[in-house]
Amino acid sequence: MDRSSHHMNTARSSEQGLVFPSEAIQTVDRSTRGLSGRVWTLAIGVEVSGRWDGSNKNLATTWRGMSEYSVAKHACEFLRHNEPDLYASWHHTAQDVARRTRAQKVRAEKTGADALLETDPGDTAAAALKMPAVAGERPEEIVVRIPRIGRGHWLYERHREAGHGVTRPATPQECDYEAERDVNAIMYYLKAYESLAGERIGKRLFEASVGAQFRDPYTSCMELCLFDLKLPPHFMALVHYGIGAHFAVGDAFKHWDGRKVKAEDCDAFLSTKRVFRQLMKLWNEDFARS
Repeated sequence: MDRSSHHMNTARSSEQGLVFPSEAIQTVDRSTRGLSGRVWTLAIGVEVSGRWDGSNKNLATTWRGMSEYSVAKHACEFLRHNEPDLYASWHHTAQDVARRTRAQKVRAEKTGADALLETDPGDTAAAALKMPAVAGERPEEIVVRIPRIGRGHWLYERHREAGHGVTRPATPQECDYEAERDVNAIMYYLKAYESLAGERIGKRLFEASVGAQFRDPYTSCMELCLFDLKLPPHFMALVHYGIGAHFAVGDAFKHWDGRKVKAEDCDAFLSTKRVFRQLMKLWNEDFARS
């Protein structure tokens, strides 16, 4: 999503100053057990310091596990645990892409490519992430009702601020531009989630998870999806397994049809597509309506 500043533990400002969560009273169940017994775990954790209301500036939202490495690690471990042969093939074919994209990073922190390279397919004794799991509703229809996000909507107003690097007071037009830019980025993903809910195939999962960035538009989008739209955590877990798969190959593949894929990366690209198809197949087995 469109880049803007983000901190892992965020607190919204109020007239009294910053309000940090003391005891979170609203959380999201991260793990859901599907029909097959597989556990789908949302890679990120979120806690809200009070009853959710996006327009309440006194609320603080705390995020955990929000990094390329962590989300990619979740995806790799889920695949290794549930589809070991597929994961071994993907790991083998995608190693060169992962190493190359990791070498291009200038940041010190670990990347999604590190997660792929470190998650050895032969380490079958490694335990998958263990968290208390709730039973999913079965079967479940998922409808993404995209709201109109304009002036007066909490998300628009939150992003209606001066752009970064602007030291003078921003004009109303500049503030609207910032809000509209972020809202457009969020709307892209909301429409992709809507398409995924309506057509549950690997291509739609690929499109719903490519290019994600852990910035303010992302956290606003997740709050909207989890709290306002009340999308099931297992559906958002699926999306985040897709995000993790993209991170694991350095977000190297932007298009499902293979545009701009180098010849030497074809095997990695094709195995990555198989990952998205299989993730979708597993989720359909566990949660999709017949």
